[in-house]
Parts: sequence; structure tokens; C-alpha cells
Amino acid sequence: MVGVAASSFTKSVWRSIRGSLGRFLAITGIVALGCGFLAGLQMSGRDMRLAADRSLEEAMVEGILFTVNELMEQRLMVAVESIQAYNDAILLLETQKEQME
Repeated sequence: MVGVAASSFTKSVWRSIRGSLGRFLAITGIVALGCGFLAGLQMSGRDMRLAADRSLEEAMVEGILFTVNELMEQRLMVAVESIQAYNDAILLLETQKEQME
């Protein structure tokens, strides 16, 4: 009895697939893409941690490892210098404008 029901069910499934082959292939493709993206996302975290560890080890070997405070100070100095350059440019333009008048 079980063999007949399974055989009839199997025939029905294959008949449904053959009847709408395009839909079946589209769903199969979407599922395959989803599996690929999931696998990639799961591996990306591990790979990023390995890359960060490797780059930190190289920086420590080369002796150029900066602390967070040193990096923030450096960025602040660059920002201040760019603001000063901007202010100097504005002042220069204003003096040139006054001289033209």
C-alpha cells in the first residue's frame, strides 16, 4: 500500500514539474542564489577577522602600530590644517576683491 502511494505521489510531482518547468527552474535558481549568498555571508566574517589579524601582526612586526589616540590626533591635525587652508583661501579672495574695487 505504501509503495503504491509513494509511486503515485512521485508521478504526480514529476508531472507537476514537467507541466511548469520554467517556474521550477526559476525557484531552483532563486534557492541556489540564496544558498550561495548565505554561505558567502557566513564566510566573510571569518575572512575579515583573519585579514585583520594578519595586518595587525604585520604592523606590529614593522613597528608602525599606532594607538587609537595617535590616529585620532593625526586626523584632527589634518582637519585643522584643511580648515586653516580654507580660511586662508577665503581671506585671499576677499583681499583681492577689495583691491579690485
